[in-house]
Amino acid sequence: MKEIIVHQVDITHYRLVELCQLADQAKPFYQWVEKNAKKITGSHKELNEIMMSATRDEMASIIYACYAEPEEKRPLLFDGIGRVYPHPKACFYFFAWMIRDAPQQRLAPLISRWKKEVMHIYLLGILWVLYRT
Repeated sequence: MKEIIVHQVDITHYRLVELCQLADQAKPFYQWVEKNAKKITGSHKELNEIMMSATRDEMASIIYACYAEPEEKRPLLFDGIGRVYPHPKACFYFFAWMIRDAPQQRLAPLISRWKKEVMHIYLLGILWVLYRT
């Protein structure tokens, strides 16, 4: 790759070619989510437009469809060095990256607390009903 010098500073991104190839490898995953989103919403728009206009229930259905896909139909998603993500992590990262960069560092703590809260609410509800009867 040819060096790119701006104001005597080399700003060449040597991994850009590799990263572009990885992005191309993500295309089947993107297209798969887009196909599911179109089927769920009945829309013919692109995925970004669907996600920006979907209701909360539609978004939940789109995300659930990603996680629930039978194993033989699941496309692959790769990390920055070409390793395949386990499918649940691929779904999480795919949607989380659309919300925020570096989702593991920024969103995972929030989600783990949320899961705990939801579980507490769920268990308290069950206990309340059991103790009430």
